[in-house]
Amino acid sequence: MDRIGAGTTTLGLLVRAMPLGTVLSTGLMTFQGAGMALAGVVAEFFALTATVTAAGVVGTLCVLALLREVRLSGERGPKGETELTVI
Repeated sequence: MDRIGAGTTTLGLLVRAMPLGTVLSTGLMTFQGAGMALAGVVAEFFALTATVTAAGVVGTLCVLALLREVRLSGERGPKGETELTVI
């Protein structure tokens, strides 16, 4: 049994069997689908052009916020298998 016990459940076994990239990809697709559903709801109440423009602005603001966090973290590039920063 694991220290945290996650390996004994069906979900725990599934997560252990799947590569991390698969889990991250699934999460990304889930949030993309939720974003499209939200855009559909907003488009029911506002003009389509306003909805698309708002989605673009929100997306740009999210990228800028992420860029700011990356720059503040001091990371200089992707990390390889050794977890050392690549210059």
